[in-house]
Amino acid sequence: MQQNTQSVRLSERDAASFLGITQRTLQDWRLRRRGPAYIKLGRRIAYDRTDLEQFLAANRVEPAQGS
Repeated sequence: MQQNTQSVRLSERDAASFLGITQRTLQDWRLRRRGPAYIKLGRRIAYDRTDLEQFLAANRVEPAQGS
């Protein structure tokens, strides 16, 4: 039996929903080169779910512990 090692690709709409933001915000981030990595296939944009998860993890902020 073969394991599925292919990553899950999400549309721009699905990626925005996954991140909890609007598509417009995701587009703006892409233009400013500050959002998650993406794949451009002609005019189509896709996002690897793994890249979205890594983007969220990289932007995680730990609250300061009170004394």
